[in-house]
Amino acid sequence: MQIKLKGLFSIELNEPELPSDPTCCCVLMSADIGPSDAAGADQFNFYVVTPGFLAKYPEVRWGHAYLHMPEFDWSETKRMLDRLIAGIRADRWEDAANQLCRFLQWEFDGYH
Repeated sequence: MQIKLKGLFSIELNEPELPSDPTCCCVLMSADIGPSDAAGADQFNFYVVTPGFLAKYPEVRWGHAYLHMPEFDWSETKRMLDRLIAGIRADRWEDAANQLCRFLQWEFDGYH
């Protein structure tokens, strides 16, 4: 099964808008990912986080669903998602989504 990125957005920014300081930010992102040969997609959330943000706000935190970048960049975010998606090997959508869950927060993670 092949899957693809069908959309990328943020509730904080409208593409191509950038944060006020792209080198010091933590931006909540949502990626719509689904089977290449079917309509629709599921939503996977993650944060784009910069080292500047982590240095400025050094509290202890978990790191699941964090994409670390030196500077926020829409194209680099898409490129990294495309690379992640290209590495997914599965026969069924549920298996592909579970593999993505190792890196991203799936809207249906934990549903039974």
